[in-house]
Amino acid sequence: MNLLSLEKHKGSLDLSHRNVMRLSFSRKMGVNHNFCAGFTILEVLIAAAIFSIVIGMTFLALNTGMSSWFSGDVEVELRREIIKALTTMEKELKYTAPAQTDLADGATATSLNFHLPNKDANGVVINWGNLVPSISWSADIITYERNVNGEIIRRTSSGEYRVLARNITSLQFSRLAPPDPFPDDMLRIDITVQKADKKGRVLNDTVQLLVKMRNR
Repeated sequence: MNLLSLEKHKGSLDLSHRNVMRLSFSRKMGVNHNFCAGFTILEVLIAAAIFSIVIGMTFLALNTGMSSWFSGDVEVELRREIIKALTTMEKELKYTAPAQTDLADGATATSLNFHLPNKDANGVVINWGNLVPSISWSADIITYERNVNGEIIRRTSSGEYRVLARNITSLQFSRLAPPDPFPDDMLRIDITVQKADKKGRVLNDTVQLLVKMRNR
């Protein structure tokens, strides 16, 4: 075999070896192409179902959170209305006496009329008499009641008028007569408030306050 024949034979072997490598490489690439092929219909449906569930749960959580926020906001507003009214009434009613109200022992009413003691320039209750204290009572009549607009109002016979609270559905004053466990100088106030939140749900709250009046 001459030199030219050897060169041709060597070239033929190199081509054959390259073809084998190319075929092997093509087979490997063919496997990867099959592996990286598009999703099947079943896989797409499963993914869509999972995505829908996640979106639904997220929306439910957000909706629940917003509803709780709106409800909590209304509850705070209602409780604020009750506290505002009771604070004002308690400050005044603790200075009146059972005999200075129009509510008898054991009676219940939706409004209350009462007198307050006269006070000096320093705001001290005028007390006449040393051995037998005698309070000087104002002739002005103060009234607490609920009006047709669902408001607790404070008005006086001298012409003063003030709104103490709104969204009121019920206002009640009671004096518990013996043998109830409360003395006759205790006055009970029951207030119920009600309001709808932004979702249309009606919320309400009820608070009771006991006020100890002067015993004389």
